[in-house]
Amino acid sequence: MIGYLNGQAGFDSFLKTKLSNMYTTYVPYSQNFDRIYIGLTNNLERKFKEHNAERNKSTKAYCPWEIVHTEKFETRIEARKREKYLKSYRGRKYIRDTVLLNK
Repeated sequence: MIGYLNGQAGFDSFLKTKLSNMYTTYVPYSQNFDRIYIGLTNNLERKFKEHNAERNKSTKAYCPWEIVHTEKFETRIEARKREKYLKSYRGRKYIRDTVLLNK
């Protein structure tokens, strides 16, 4: 149960807590190498910095990266299901045919 929120400050605090507990499935794209990466995280800003700082073994050779697609989920399980789909042939095709063409 959420309980009573004290004005705007209470709502802002609730919203910040709720959003910080969410998971993000994300797709960075390396235009220089025409490569996509698909991942999930609970801290997108940190992960994006790690990718571009060459601290991720899978992505360091293809810098720089730009985030081209994100989806938010309340649970890690939901985010993982979407990540697995996006990593499939059909998911990668969706990214290439829809997300990257509308970029």
